Amino acid sequence: LEEDEVTRLVSLVIEQFGHGELSQSDKKFNDSVTLVDYMRKSFYKTASLLAAACRASAVLSGPPREVCDVMYTYGFYLGVAFQIADDILDFSGTDEELGKPAFQDLRDGLLTAPVILCLEGNEELDLAPAPCADELRVLIRRRFQQEGDLERAANLVREGGGVEKAYLLADKMANKAL
Repeated sequence: LEEDEVTRLVSLVIEQFGHGELSQSDKKFNDSVTLVDYMRKSFYKTASLLAAACRASAVLSGPPREVCDVMYTYGFYLGVAFQIADDILDFSGTDEELGKPAFQDLRDGLLTAPVILCLEGNEELDLAPAPCADELRVLIRRRFQQEGDLERAANLVREGGGVEKAYLLADKMANKAL
């Protein structure tokens, strides 16, 4: 019976990952993407895998269902925190550290936590939108097509506190895991 649950978990993760990929591609260069949209995509693409792995480990070791549920929740929040931290690296890491060009997600129109928090802030974290939000929206809407647009957008995210705001969100998710 436990192995059936693990098989279902693996199938669900595959399904959710596909859903996350489709959802992400539908929202490219969409400056009205919300933090809720981002968190949902982060669950489907990253957190669901960690949540399922934590639950499967618990299921296979045989504790009560309540423990399995707690392990799933732990993996969920840890996975979301991990994804936010990974997205922060796009603005703070070098090409060599990242193994890809810096700002690649932004270049591809994938708006991540640092960008979204600059654009809209977050009431729950008591964060206002960055003063540069309007300029950032203009750059996103024109898809960074003018020379220097991408670098200017990345600087606006950093100057607007997007990285620091995203750290606060990642910290909140990591603490919820505990």
